[in-house]
Amino acid sequence: MLGDHSGLAARIRTLDHTLASGHAQTRVSAHYLAFRDGRPTLDELISALEPKLVGFCLPRSEINAAIDPSTPATPQEVLERISALAGRARRLFIKTRVATGRSGEAGELLLYLLTEWVLAAPQLIAKMSLKTNAQMPVHGSDGIHVRYDETERTLLLFWGEAKVHQSITQAVAAAANSMGTFYRDQLAAEIVLVKAHHHMADLPTEAREVLLDYLDPYSEQSNSRKDVSTCLIMFDFDAALEALPAAEREGIFRTALDRAIEKAIRDFDAAATAAGIQQHNVELFFLPVPSVEKFRQAFQKLIGWPE
Repeated sequence: MLGDHSGLAARIRTLDHTLASGHAQTRVSAHYLAFRDGRPTLDELISALEPKLVGFCLPRSEINAAIDPSTPATPQEVLERISALAGRARRLFIKTRVATGRSGEAGELLLYLLTEWVLAAPQLIAKMSLKTNAQMPVHGSDGIHVRYDETERTLLLFWGEAKVHQSITQAVAAAANSMGTFYRDQLAAEIVLVKAHHHMADLPTEAREVLLDYLDPYSEQSNSRKDVSTCLIMFDFDAALEALPAAEREGIFRTALDRAIEKAIRDFDAAATAAGIQQHNVELFFLPVPSVEKFRQAFQKLIGWPE
């Protein structure tokens, strides 16, 4: 089920750091856009997202059916099937924008990629394919991923939140608040969603039965399930680079980013305590961009949203 997104290392750097939350069960992962000639490569990131639309938007079962090598097909037919999947993925983004009035799906796509790439947790349910269903609630997690920890014999369910704000302070506050709301009001409904749509991952029958066992409150296995909140914090950040020599910008940027995230973690810890989630398992991804508004606009153009 897990996609290979290692190629993103050319677009998204990992910030080496010693940053840590005061909450033992919160882990921090810091990233930034690769630099070229002293500038973050935002446009290149957008281009790199295009091939990822299908895997994020569409159920794994639908993708596998289209590329099933056991089904006789000419190269032309395979090409047409893949092209149809890409078109359907773009239309889903546009339909979701119309249905929900939100434009945050680009952040959700990045969260999906980071969760698979960094945490090695494949997407269990393609929620984008459900959002245009009038019977589906809009609220809930932005993504659902899964991983089995063989050492601890524990099933990890990752519930995603993507927060894209101009201000890092606003983003971390919104993240903590959303997580608190999720665990208080929405987790039970999301478990029901997984039970109803786990087939979308195209899991073998035995794996489905094991998954459902971990979700059954009457099963001993349910005591070995761990719920983890994943959250992408995207925000405006340029560290006033234009006044600096191009060769020095990335190093100075990393240092400034480290300081900004250090403060943001303290803010998140305080907000998480206020929201009552300080004991929950949390994976925080920080990813600054030169402008979240330009990021949104470029992504909307990629999917064909009219200007």
